[in-house]
Amino acid sequence: MAHTLLCVDDEIAGLNVRKAYLESVGYNVLVAPEGGRALELFALHPVDAVVLDYRMPGMDGGELAARLRGMRPSVPILLYSACLSVSGEALRCVDAFVAKGQSPAVLLAELRNLIGSPHYHAGWQGEYVAFANPERLYVEVSDGFCRLLGYSRQEMLQMRIDQVAAAPNEVPERWHRFLNRGALEGKIVLRHRSGALVPVSYQAKVFPDGCMVSRMEPLDSASTM
Repeated sequence: MAHTLLCVDDEIAGLNVRKAYLESVGYNVLVAPEGGRALELFALHPVDAVVLDYRMPGMDGGELAARLRGMRPSVPILLYSACLSVSGEALRCVDAFVAKGQSPAVLLAELRNLIGSPHYHAGWQGEYVAFANPERLYVEVSDGFCRLLGYSRQEMLQMRIDQVAAAPNEVPERWHRFLNRGALEGKIVLRHRSGALVPVSYQAKVFPDGCMVSRMEPLDSASTM
């Protein structure tokens, strides 16, 4: 199911262009021209992330971000503004900032960092990230992790961790330790689609909401194990 975004901006023309762009890459997009309407939509819909302007009449982006955070603290908020004098208080209420005028790809990349997985956990973004369920089935993967192993995202979401491990017989015991401890780090060798070995270091954690995430970094073969 596509992620749902709430975009808030009093510049209607820019808001409509943003909506069309984000929908073209697969998001569902709700729009609001001011803070009051944004609060209404946020209360009514299961929003996955908010993209909001800073300077708006009635309620600026900082105040709106604080109120949204108070309603649902887990929803990421991205400030998208041309304003160069955003208050420090406003920045503390948001998870990312993108300046208007930058390439739309920058906005898209920040959104993927924030909601490219079913759960958002501060500090656990990165190029090579994968989420799994208790059956070791991948439920979300970053684009970088897909490139690292040579599979498409659709293919990865039908695979288990065991299928990309160079030594699949070692995975169950390692997974058992991970679940018991709630966290694990070390080195492991994965297998690329081509059969090539891909050594990585990893940090993995089980969060209280049940989210299981691993953040990896490729290694030189000589430094592994």
